Parts: sequence; C-alpha cells; structure tokens
Amino acid sequence: LALRPALARVRSLSVVHAERSDHRGASAEAELLVGWLAARLGWRPAFTDAAGKSVQVDVSSAARPDVIPGCMLSVEVIADLPAGALRARVDRDTDGEHLSWTVESPAAPAQVRRFATPRRDDAELVERAIRSFQADQLLRETLAFCRSWKTHA
Repeated sequence: LALRPALARVRSLSVVHAERSDHRGASAEAELLVGWLAARLGWRPAFTDAAGKSVQVDVSSAARPDVIPGCMLSVEVIADLPAGALRARVDRDTDGEHLSWTVESPAAPAQVRRFATPRRDDAELVERAIRSFQADQLLRETLAFCRSWKTHA
C-alpha cells in the first residue's frame, strides 16, 4: 500500500499525549509534532492544506501513569482517497517498549506492525539536540509554523 499519494489528502490529525499534572493543555512535544507535520505537508496556520482544504487537528491527553508526562501516546492521520478513507495510526504499547503501526484502507486488509523503541538516556538526547540545532532547517520551519499557528489560534 503506497502512502505517499495520501499525504496531500490528509483531512484529520489526532495526537494524544500522556497527561501532565503541572499544567493544562498540550505538551510541547505534541505541538512540535503537529507543527513538524504541518510544515512538511505545506499546511497553513489555520490548518488548511496547500489546496486550501480544511484539516481537522485534535491534540488531547490521556492518563498513562507508566509513561513520562507529555510523551506521545498515539498519532492518527486520516486521508480521503478516491477509494475511501485511509487511516494510519501509531500507538505506544502498554509495555512502553514498543510502538504499533496500523494502516487501514478500503482497498486492502488492515496492516499492523510492531516495532521496538530504542532506549536513549538524557545525555545522549541533549548531545544530539545541541549538535543538530544549528544546521536543522526542518526544525526552523517547524518552529516558524508553530509561531504562526499560535498567533492565529
């Protein structure tokens, strides 16, 4: 199943992150993920695609005591294709060590794959962030989208 044609036809994005007790609203990780995807797909800050069609975006939280607050729990994208809706979803498994990737379309049976997630310590993550920040055009585009999105919200 080729997913690339569906990218221009995304009509819905849903992001669920682990609940945070220290503040209400979306986590920074969730907002950056939305901004990154929107920047990559050429969306405008009012959540319309490059053709001007509306994209429904929902960011919410759920209680998951086994997950660090603010971390992603699931991401779902729905695209309207001529044959019907294509639904692609990534879920964090309850074991915290795996992700499940599910793709459903009217043209094919549901495909489900499970992947192990590598463990990284904080020092490695900080080092990678510092090293990549200066030359990261994608990050700059994502942050620019987030700034304009928040201005229009």
